[in-house]
Amino acid sequence: MHFNNYLPSSVSLFSKPPSQATNNVIPKHNKSLIRILLNLGCEVDINNDNIYISSSGKLQTYVPVCLNTGVYPEFATDMQAQTMSMLATINGKHTIKENLFETRFNHVPELNKMGANIKIHNNLAVINGISNCYSGAVVKSLDLRGGASLVLAGLVANGTTQIDNVEYIDRGYQTIEKSLSMIGADIYRKY
Repeated sequence: MHFNNYLPSSVSLFSKPPSQATNNVIPKHNKSLIRILLNLGCEVDINNDNIYISSSGKLQTYVPVCLNTGVYPEFATDMQAQTMSMLATINGKHTIKENLFETRFNHVPELNKMGANIKIHNNLAVINGISNCYSGAVVKSLDLRGGASLVLAGLVANGTTQIDNVEYIDRGYQTIEKSLSMIGADIYRKY
């Protein structure tokens, strides 16, 4: 899945009983993500350059998710933060090893403010997933992908979440609130 298509798919997957089509992608470039979605109980149908993802609305796994970021065909570091946000809501102990960038875990303290239970050990994140872990909080985006992970967490949180420093998110998702509202998210921008 292309990074820009991943965000709406993630929202639909862990915020409510979902189904989401992602178009104009190269499925073979997304094998690692597809494996994760299948492991979490999603149904994934591939038709040429379209991927259709659906789930019962409650993602679960009997095998912990252990990811290693890397260059293609490994798991894309650009999807690490958003995937971490989702894994924090899935019961079990999961890990993400970040092999490319030292500062890709900057979003973790903000997710923890919202109720996630994530510990960092050098380049390894240990995620103790708990369903319904997120509660609304005031958090700040420190980069594009970390900001996207906060948006995802905020959408499934109990209560209201305020995300500051949205200019980082805007670098990759201009008017993200409009795109997400179109798929049912309760999100708005305060000026």
